[in-house]
Amino acid sequence: MNIRKIIKETILKESAGISFEVREWAKILKNEIDRLVKEADDIEKSNSDYEPMENNSTTVDDFYDGEISHFEDLAGNKYDEAIIDGSELYYDPETLEDYPELSNIIKNKVVYVTIGRYGLESSVEGSLDPKYDYVVDDMVLDHASFGQAFYHPDTHNELMAVYEDELEDYQPSYGGYNFSYQPTPRADIQELVINGKDFPEAYENFSVDKWIFRQATRIEYDHYKSGYNDKGEYEVVFNVPIRGLSLPAFIHETKHAYDDWNRMRHGGKPIRDSWEVKNIYTKDFEKLILGGASKFPQLSSVIRLYYMGSKLETPAYLENEFDSPGTYKQHARSLSNFNISRFFNKKGEPAKGLESEFNDIKNNYDIPFFKKFRTVKDFLEYTQKYFNRRGEDITKRIGKALYTHGKIRN
Repeated sequence: MNIRKIIKETILKESAGISFEVREWAKILKNEIDRLVKEADDIEKSNSDYEPMENNSTTVDDFYDGEISHFEDLAGNKYDEAIIDGSELYYDPETLEDYPELSNIIKNKVVYVTIGRYGLESSVEGSLDPKYDYVVDDMVLDHASFGQAFYHPDTHNELMAVYEDELEDYQPSYGGYNFSYQPTPRADIQELVINGKDFPEAYENFSVDKWIFRQATRIEYDHYKSGYNDKGEYEVVFNVPIRGLSLPAFIHETKHAYDDWNRMRHGGKPIRDSWEVKNIYTKDFEKLILGGASKFPQLSSVIRLYYMGSKLETPAYLENEFDSPGTYKQHARSLSNFNISRFFNKKGEPAKGLESEFNDIKNNYDIPFFKKFRTVKDFLEYTQKYFNRRGEDITKRIGKALYTHGKIRN
């Protein structure tokens, strides 16, 4: 069956692009993961010599709300500094309402994060109005609490925030009070599996036999490892921080799984064999998205927009836009308004270093799409037309979804 026909039929079954099968499964999966984590932790506590403080005593929690101690890479090396692209930070509805301009101010800039004597401090590349300081700090803290990655300032390796209450020997002291603090034991969970057939009503509409959650420092639907196994069972694999994953994250990644399932059950190509994955969204492109793009300051925003505007990502971000209108629409607006004039001087010549950035990506990263263009000018001229069309298309899809469900009115 033609993949376009598969996608069209799937969209028609959805309500203006919103998949209620996805939402049902996302709630089930979150509840089950939270339950299984709690059960594992309870067993770990029962097998340890842990003794909780009495309820009527002063506890560390009366003074302590969980500060970030440091950042760590996958090898366990510790760092006091990290960076993150401003476009990767999350905007809650309150921030969007109070500071709607902030997204455009920091979206193409590097945010530097330092853990010092007085806790976390962030600063934005270039000058930034001081009124935004605490706002950006809060956004960085939200980014860390969601289990999202930071990056090393020099190597661009992935880093994760480590909280003081996760450290075995940490003994906080606040306001003259000293505690011999014994952290609550937590189970070492590397994988959880949920049997889809245990939930027959949800299974009937979205038939996944095994939902597999593997511990990771990033959040992703693994389209390389998901699909039918040797027994003919359909498996979905998520690489995620198993603890504390938010419902919007469950919805986003489950939507990716739903799109892939619809492709494969009709005999179509899975996401891993799609044109976008083979030509743009390769493993090397993922490296750029996961921090590597900061090596290319002039093209980093373009790389990010190719990701945000991808036809693979749009359905999942549309689900999130339904719950928190405004965030994805900002990206759609950036696509619609994308103009390459800022990349060239008055003579029409590429800005200093721009051509070398593009050639570096072409020659050193396996991204076939980039290799199709002879010069950075050819690439950006094509990109402007493509982004402008994608931005308009995404904006229309957002409008249709919100209007259909009564969230906006004509």
